Amino acid sequence: MCISSEGHALLPADRGVGAPQILSFTDLITNDEISNIRRSAKSYNVDYTTPLGSPTTITGVFEIDQDARLQRHVPRQLPGCQNRNCHSKRYPPKEGGWKLREWQIWIEETGIRSKYWGFGNEPLCFGQDVFARIYNASFYSGIIACRNPQCEKRKEAFAAVAPRCAWVAFRDFILTCLACMVSKAEWDFILHLIFPDDEIEVPKSFCIDIRGILDVYMWSSRIARREVDEEFAGIEAARQSYKSSAKIWQVILSDYESDAITMSQSCHDQGLCPNRLWNASFQGPDSAVGVFHLGEAAKTLLPLGPMDAHVDCTAQYCLRAHDNSTLVKQAHKCADGRCEREIFFRTDLLNQAMRGMSKGVWFNTAWRLRRGRPGRLLSSMPLYTSKPQVMRWGERNYMAISHVWSDGTGVGLKTPGKVNQCLYRYFANIADQLGCDGLWWDAISIPSERTARATAIERMLENFENASVTLIHDQDLVKLPWRDDGSPAIALVLSSWFTRGWTAAELFASRGHPVKVLYADPANPDGAPLIKNLDGDVFAADVGELMNPRHLKHFPGHCLRDILNPASSIPRQGYFVAAETLKVLRHPFLKETTEIWHLSDLLKALSRRTTSWVKDHMLIAGLMCQEKTTSKGPVSSSMTGPEIMKTLLTTFQEINVTDLLHGEVPITTHGPWSWCPQSIFYFGQLYHSPDLSDMSCQILSHGRLSGRFRAYEVLEDDVIIPCGSHPAIRARVSAVLSSRRKCLLLSTPHIRENQLYVLFQSVYINHARISGRWVACVQLQLPLDLQTDPTLQDLDRGVGRREELFMVGLTFEFGNDTTNTGTPLQPLSYGFLSWTTRLFEWNDQFREGTMWVLSVGKDGRPGVSETQDWGPQPIYLYDYDARMDQKFQRSKYNVPPIHPSTLIAWDLSNKENMIRASFLEVLSKTIVVNMMAYDMISLTWSFPYYYDVYPRCDYPQRTVFESTFCVVSEILRDGQGYDMSLGRNTFEQSIEPQVKQWRRKPPGHEWYRDWNTIIWSCKSCRQCPSCNPTQKPSQQIDV
Repeated sequence: MCISSEGHALLPADRGVGAPQILSFTDLITNDEISNIRRSAKSYNVDYTTPLGSPTTITGVFEIDQDARLQRHVPRQLPGCQNRNCHSKRYPPKEGGWKLREWQIWIEETGIRSKYWGFGNEPLCFGQDVFARIYNASFYSGIIACRNPQCEKRKEAFAAVAPRCAWVAFRDFILTCLACMVSKAEWDFILHLIFPDDEIEVPKSFCIDIRGILDVYMWSSRIARREVDEEFAGIEAARQSYKSSAKIWQVILSDYESDAITMSQSCHDQGLCPNRLWNASFQGPDSAVGVFHLGEAAKTLLPLGPMDAHVDCTAQYCLRAHDNSTLVKQAHKCADGRCEREIFFRTDLLNQAMRGMSKGVWFNTAWRLRRGRPGRLLSSMPLYTSKPQVMRWGERNYMAISHVWSDGTGVGLKTPGKVNQCLYRYFANIADQLGCDGLWWDAISIPSERTARATAIERMLENFENASVTLIHDQDLVKLPWRDDGSPAIALVLSSWFTRGWTAAELFASRGHPVKVLYADPANPDGAPLIKNLDGDVFAADVGELMNPRHLKHFPGHCLRDILNPASSIPRQGYFVAAETLKVLRHPFLKETTEIWHLSDLLKALSRRTTSWVKDHMLIAGLMCQEKTTSKGPVSSSMTGPEIMKTLLTTFQEINVTDLLHGEVPITTHGPWSWCPQSIFYFGQLYHSPDLSDMSCQILSHGRLSGRFRAYEVLEDDVIIPCGSHPAIRARVSAVLSSRRKCLLLSTPHIRENQLYVLFQSVYINHARISGRWVACVQLQLPLDLQTDPTLQDLDRGVGRREELFMVGLTFEFGNDTTNTGTPLQPLSYGFLSWTTRLFEWNDQFREGTMWVLSVGKDGRPGVSETQDWGPQPIYLYDYDARMDQKFQRSKYNVPPIHPSTLIAWDLSNKENMIRASFLEVLSKTIVVNMMAYDMISLTWSFPYYYDVYPRCDYPQRTVFESTFCVVSEILRDGQGYDMSLGRNTFEQSIEPQVKQWRRKPPGHEWYRDWNTIIWSCKSCRQCPSCNPTQKPSQQIDV
């Protein structure tokens, strides 16, 4: 059972079986003579063909434990089952009995969950390791081969639909557990034993069928789970729990991906659209897994619709998805399909009603069913002479129809208000059977006048929210004979109805009342359709919730007979893929789980849906979140797609960090929303990992976005590849990389594993917040290599190994990269950022936001006494204004001000301040400077202050300087070039009078013992209510 020299290929027909190798297993607690336990140990020669489970001789050594804490569900419905009492067995017997804690310790350290208890030597390969673990645990599980006829009949039914597994003995053991209704707690040990310890080397292929083992276990877990809302919400979601065994899963996933392509083509050959198959599987973390299982189950149903309808479709595109369905001729439901009788519904009544409707109030546009004698619909309606009536405003006992116009159930080419009589009677009869008094059908219930029609579309989903029942009609489903094995759910997610954006929104809006689906009656396929309940019938293939006492409550259509003899109702693995896809929009009983609270919820519901008109996609997204967007302003059909998107993002207030990974051109090059693509459905398009990130970005006011990232410098020899096909993306990346030292690569652990980064330009830093602009998503040709503690010269040269920009709590802000007038700020160099973050960290040791340390050495550490040894300082630059007010309002509702920044060097050997000419040329484009002469200017500037964390004060006061600078061509200080320098005159006249000496007591670090020169870069106003409690809030403060 070890890997051959060539390795074993995981082939679909014969996965994971290598040449058998016999292992020696010793039974340490039982023998043939039950009374003489441990006196003689019995050895077995075992391999992968050896049956799993306990031998019959072992059962006598168990004690029947009556501890209530260990009692679980006993399948009393199977009185002859030989595994009836396996749930309460304790082994081996212990004098004085077992205590619960002692039992748990024995299980983990000595017993069945220990490594290879019972095997004399260590496994030689990965396959032997897995085999030894599972064989040992199953041997002492107390679960034996049951010969009860009723259990054997159930086992045959489960075996017919269970996933394939080349380890036949393992599959048989699981089937025995299901057939005997053994509590899942008794065989849940398998999940903990499948994966070996970390020191085991993971091969490129396996000599045992790991994929089959996982498939069988996951399928059986869904069949036999004890709680409806247990941890295994789905096959695909459950696989995320294997984070510690990512290498193993990668081997299995590559095998799945190969099989998924083959399965997709096989289904396509039988008439199924491959785009529908892949989209329906997209809800899980691994699409390839879902495609294989869903396709395998769907092949028993094909063809669904005409064989030649999707001949030219691909997995990426369905050529019929964007067909203009308004041109489809209206269908007939009469016997010959050629009747010419029509019914006319007066659309002018709807127009008048909508014009008279109060703004924001829903108006019922359903039509009352016309009955003859009580309880009976009229058998016919005279052409044009009948007078259908619109239901009254407060009436809600009507049926809403969710359908696709491509089936011919829309208006088609007819005049608005006209419909085929046979088609109307078809739906009206169903509404009458369901006890409804009216019918809402978009073919006759939407006004024709332009303004009224736009209003009605904006309130479209309210017609489904207020209905008493929703009917799903899809022509392919109507022709599909009903079965109780979960296949109707598979057909539903692969139907034309499930591909449309409007129908997804209609199902979502109907989660407060019953939803019915039409299928063909297997006893009479050409007769009246069967009306099935989505929750109680389509979802009821979850009959495997055998151990759940709430099963019959949620699925009243099932009875005890179905559970004991489930031959026709056991679902295949593909059903669970379909069920999880449906639950995104509607859960059968946990309705609160289908609320849309985050962008990821909306993308799951709509990203793979299509519409005939592109604009409708964004409108539907807005309508599905209408309740949440009301406070921000209602979504209307007159809004553009980007306007709806901004409304939604502002409402959600956060997105997942991986949603930033898109390859689209942003809606603006700089300023608010410059990180945002044109459509909400482009978010996250580059991130395909099944491992979802738990990090999020906050959406702030005025189109800004804030999040925590790891930041890395860009080296000169980096090969950076833009992620995006549009030439504008490549041009943006090429333009900013012309100054690589002014770029950053932002990432997170999840993103970096996929070699993805956000190319970012920083323009401003305040405390632990760096503001800048999103450039594009990029990839590196080679992995990152990092260094630690570089010198200041290294930071500006960009040589050597890469450095990570680090500061505790460092956040990055997108969309706040312009001045108040909208002028883009110039990007900052990596050297400036790295040096400034160090200084901010040292200043955090003082009183936050009040003092700024000037006595920082050239190594970035404070406590330097001599001014000639001081290192450079970051400064903020402002528009020149002799009357400039030094106070500013600090409020969470205001956008934090940003200013041009640079490093200024101390040059006390010279009297004058200096500024580099090239820097002045760039600076004059963003702020107002006072040109005093050809080579003299006056600038307003300050040392950094803390905008966000200033204590108490609402209107802090900055310490601002106005100084004269000489324009020069170059500034060198200690071999380093700078943009600006401060001379002796400004230091002595403006700065020195305001500095103070300070040190912290008691010292917490070595440098605290030294005195530091500080300046109050920001002070309290001493007038606002926060500074002065006696100040009344109503009193005005000059700002």
